[in-house]
Amino acid sequence: MLKNNTILRLKRILLSDKVNMPSGLIQLLKKDLLKLFDSYFDIKEESLKIEIDSNADGEYDVSIKGVSERIKSPRFMR
Repeated sequence: MLKNNTILRLKRILLSDKVNMPSGLIQLLKKDLLKLFDSYFDIKEESLKIEIDSNADGEYDVSIKGVSERIKSPRFMR
């Protein structure tokens, strides 16, 4: 059992090292997402949270969460 736990911990450490992103990437994503969401929501900037993790397959799990006071009426292009 100890060996299995050690292997799992090592895998998590190696995967977390893979997630090392350039500094400022989260802030850049946040800025871009706020511009996008502004067309649809009155989103509170301080509520926007972005998490990027890697899973066991080496893929990235991206989670975005925010709070909006209302949904804006859509403006359709003609």
